[in-house]
Amino acid sequence: MEDWNRHGENIEMCCKYLKYDKLAKKMEHINALHDLYGYLIPELGKMRDEIWQEISDDFYKIKKSL
Repeated sequence: MEDWNRHGENIEMCCKYLKYDKLAKKMEHINALHDLYGYLIPELGKMRDEIWQEISDDFYKIKKSL
């Protein structure tokens, strides 16, 4: 998905995989607003980055174990 510039969808999928349901729902809304506006406004980008920071440690731990 990174090749298609779908970074938010990647984070949403990671949230779902890690069973972070509330964060996945937030990412779903961020992605919907991104699609609505046609670009990622800075405030949404900050929110997306904060969610990624919150889940990235757990994601990389699982990735290493594969």
